[in-house]
Amino acid sequence: MSKPNSDLSYQALDALKGNWGEAIAVTLIYGFIATCAGLLGALFPILPFASVLIVAPLMVGVSIFYLSVIRGEKPLIEQLFEGFQFYLLTLGAYILISIFTFLWTLLLIVPGIIKALSYSMTPFIIADDPQTTAMDAIDKSMVMMNGYKWKLFVLYLWFMVVSIACLFTLGIGYLWAIPYMRATVAAFYEDVKYNADEMVYQS
Repeated sequence: MSKPNSDLSYQALDALKGNWGEAIAVTLIYGFIATCAGLLGALFPILPFASVLIVAPLMVGVSIFYLSVIRGEKPLIEQLFEGFQFYLLTLGAYILISIFTFLWTLLLIVPGIIKALSYSMTPFIIADDPQTTAMDAIDKSMVMMNGYKWKLFVLYLWFMVVSIACLFTLGIGYLWAIPYMRATVAAFYEDVKYNADEMVYQS
């Protein structure tokens, strides 16, 4: 039985107790690197994909970090960079997801959103199984999210409310909101993983 989103939120907040410092540090470091990569791409046309090249492994690193948080392990800031250990896998998955989502969005916005939700667990799957292939990770995410896309969409709507509220703190609230949101999605993954069809992890 899948947990309600409210329970996942409470689980994330509980797991973050004692780990807020590391979570905020990861948020700041990730934001700084992603911003610098974006600026490089904007300032130097020869590096148009600089952001993708750097952000792809960092996204998996973020997933590794927050899975440690949710699983009651000691999260380490350096986990943010562990995605670089299987760089081509993370990059390939990121590029494929971007292409597939773009193509579906060409049909209509709604199919694009649905597919983006289907692919959303891919970074966590790679974090759990770096021996997989990019396409297998995407396929597993699609199977895993069967019946759970609306649940995740509703969770994202709640995150939008939280994000809007943070605007009234001059953006300072994002330092806590972003870790909370990412930890909640990690909790969502853990919940869905154990409730999804067994063939998700069959080789």
